[in-house]
Amino acid sequence: MVFLASQEFGLKFASFIPYHFGPWSPEVHNELRKLEDEKLLIQKASTRTAAGYTAKAYLLRLTKRGKAEARRAAARLPPEVYKYVEEWVKWDVFRLIGYVYARYPYFASHSATADDELRPATATAPPARSF
Repeated sequence: MVFLASQEFGLKFASFIPYHFGPWSPEVHNELRKLEDEKLLIQKASTRTAAGYTAKAYLLRLTKRGKAEARRAAARLPPEVYKYVEEWVKWDVFRLIGYVYARYPYFASHSATADDELRPATATAPPARSF
């Protein structure tokens, strides 16, 4: 979600590099660890399989305190950004990967997938813009 908000709306939260299943950010990785250390977030590893690929996914769940902090942070987002984030959180990991690969092919350059099965996107996105 951070990557998409950054790219789709020009909000620069972190830098990203191509990785096995799309963009990866050391800043986001470190922030997630901090949130977990502060008991605002719980991460649970799981695996998901689709189109012949298995991806390690992290289910992120906010704690009660984390939800309160998230509401405060969401209130600071422009409404148009919040609308899309609400939609993106409903997508499964493979839909997100497919969308990112189709819209931002550079971030598929180090993909662990051997073909284009995950690359088609079925979602629409807002035009890129800056706030």
